[in-house]
Amino acid sequence: MRENLLVWTWILLPGCWALRGPAEVSGFPGGSVEVPCEYEPKLVYANKYWCRGSSWFSCSILVQTTAPGDKARGDRVSLQDDPTRHVFVVTMANLSMEDGDQYWCGIQVAWYDPMFPVVVSVLPVPKTTHYDFHTTQGEETTSAPTFPWTVLEVENTTSTPKVRSLQAGTPNLLVLILTPCAALVLVLGIIVCCRMRRASLERSGGTSDLGAQAVVLLCRVAAGVPTLLPR
Repeated sequence: MRENLLVWTWILLPGCWALRGPAEVSGFPGGSVEVPCEYEPKLVYANKYWCRGSSWFSCSILVQTTAPGDKARGDRVSLQDDPTRHVFVVTMANLSMEDGDQYWCGIQVAWYDPMFPVVVSVLPVPKTTHYDFHTTQGEETTSAPTFPWTVLEVENTTSTPKVRSLQAGTPNLLVLILTPCAALVLVLGIIVCCRMRRASLERSGGTSDLGAQAVVLLCRVAAGVPTLLPR
């Protein structure tokens, strides 16, 4: 009740509207916040300050300027006055959870100080969810994609083995060709000899029928003609 009465008393004072600023600012632990406090041109030469406390008449001053355009520094708090823009900026750095409280922008003048309340809130750091991706035992491994066509593999060979195989088969080919030819020449030779012998016997006329039959039989056997032996 008492605090509410003090606030209303401050609002009804003539100089309370000479200073304006944000009603609330917020930040995270380890971060910083900036509070711009605008004032009327007639207050350019007055000292500016930043104080902490629940009431305007008992707050504790943290930083205060001593001249227009001055910059005041405190423990993690700084105040920079800009007389050309009629604003001074308060910076609170390296915030902690204990810094959350009621603060005041103030200007020092005779009889009463124009002040404006600002609530500074320090928010907890949001938790980050970590996802672990791992492969457990028993899981099926992903196989490579299959295709409807077959890839032909070309064997890297040379022509040397083929040449060797042809050379190795040459003697067999010669044997197959020369053997029938030799047999045919032999048979033809026997037939020619037999005919010449038979003609010679017929001219001489001195050969018996038995000898002529023997020559004819020998020629037929050599020629492969079926022959019946005489009984």
